[in-house]
Amino acid sequence: MIKSYTRGENMHEKVSRSEWKIMEVLWKQPGALATEIVQALRESDWQEKTIKTLINRLVKKGIVRFEKEGKAYRYFPVPEREAVRAEESKDFIERIFGGSVKAFMTNMIKNDALSDEEIKELKRLLEKKGE
Repeated sequence: MIKSYTRGENMHEKVSRSEWKIMEVLWKQPGALATEIVQALRESDWQEKTIKTLINRLVKKGIVRFEKEGKAYRYFPVPEREAVRAEESKDFIERIFGGSVKAFMTNMIKNDALSDEEIKELKRLLEKKGE
C-alpha cells in the first residue's frame, strides 16, 4: 500500500522538473551522498553547485531528509515515488482540466497520446475498478 503524501506546511510548493531528477536518483539510491547524486546526474550538464542547491530546496520543502555521516551527508527521499506521482497528477489535472479526469483522458485519446497497449491496460484497469 502506498503511503499518502502531502507537501507539509508549504502545500503550494511542488517538485520542479529539475528537482524531480534529484528525486529519481534518491528513489533508486536512498541514502546517496551528494557526490553520488552529482555522479548520477553527470550527463545533465549541471554543475555540482546547481545539484546541491536543488538538494537543499528539496530538504527545505521536506521532501528529502538527510543524515550527517562524519563530514558528509546522506540524503533520503521522504515520500514514496508513487505517492508523489499521485499528488502531482491530481494537482495537474485540477489545474489544467478543472479536476476532470474524463477531460484529461479525452484529451490524451484525441491527441493520440496513448498506444494500443496503454489503451488495453487502461480498459483492464477500468474493468477491474468496476468490479
